[in-house]
Amino acid sequence: MKKILTILVILAGVLVVMTGLPLKIGHLEVGILRPVIVVRDLKLGNPASFSDPVMVNLHELYVDYDLGALIQKREVRVLSEATVKL
Repeated sequence: MKKILTILVILAGVLVVMTGLPLKIGHLEVGILRPVIVVRDLKLGNPASFSDPVMVNLHELYVDYDLGALIQKREVRVLSEATVKL
């Protein structure tokens, strides 16, 4: 679980550094017994010059992942298509 959480935090940091835009995540859940990642209320801001302050408003992102591949091969595999609610 720490590996996945670390990966997600690094990806969020890279996104902020590369875009220079504010990023807020309301809820992050990484399951082990039930290998799922849930992100809720993710908001990526627009540059200050835009009239709308929010570029991306993601209500929920739900991803099943392969825990065995993470442990054995040190890679993250998505088992099914991610479900996204905007």
